[in-house]
Amino acid sequence: DVGAIQAHLLHTASLQDQQTDQKIDLIITVGDKKLELTPAEVMSAEDAKAGNDLPITFKAIKPDNGYVKGEYTGTVSVLFETSSTSL
Repeated sequence: DVGAIQAHLLHTASLQDQQTDQKIDLIITVGDKKLELTPAEVMSAEDAKAGNDLPITFKAIKPDNGYVKGEYTGTVSVLFETSSTSL
């Protein structure tokens, strides 16, 4: 009774160095879908019902000035949603 699964980022994904204020943007994908700030279907209802898995990947985007040495941290927040006819 699980419907299709949608996902979206709650904020732009990036890593930041607090000392240098350098930032590295990230591309987050679920399966073959690039996540944005707006919801998108990442799994059909049929695949969700079957219990199929999807890989989540994180890819760094090289800054225009290249990578700068530092201690980078970040949090990636993703919301996964589904609908159920039994709710």
